[in-house]
Amino acid sequence: MADQNEGDLVNFLSSFIPDSVVRRFRFSPTKIKEEDIDKFQGVVLFADISGFTPLAERLYRMHKQEGNELLTSAINEYFDLLVTQTHGFGGEVVKFLGDAVMIIWIAVGSQSRERCAELAANCALRMQECKNTHDLKLKVGLGVGEIYELTVGGVNNSFPS
Repeated sequence: MADQNEGDLVNFLSSFIPDSVVRRFRFSPTKIKEEDIDKFQGVVLFADISGFTPLAERLYRMHKQEGNELLTSAINEYFDLLVTQTHGFGGEVVKFLGDAVMIIWIAVGSQSRERCAELAANCALRMQECKNTHDLKLKVGLGVGEIYELTVGGVNNSFPS
């Protein structure tokens, strides 16, 4: 019964935390106590929204403080489109970085690094075709090869991934 409860908890939490943390916990369900490096083959995609600053300035001029809410809504709407494309092509959103996003495809099992690159490239093309209400553009870069995932210490002995 305890194993089932633990499995239910992991499944529940996995919708809130990165897949890499879930994988690590499933492999070793102990507290992270030290820095660690995992490496694997795959693809990293960086997508940066272009036109964010001019949009922010335009919305502020037109709507003053309400412009911030409109800007947040516009960016969230665009990120929703990008995340939908990412999941459709089997990618994993690792992190949002301001007006950018970092996504990975991991070569595991029968999915080769080359297949990951194909999926990521097709995803990038689809992302650039996404229409949005504020004519934002997207700059995309792909990296293929060995990926290093680092877990490093933080404040008060915390170890964010």
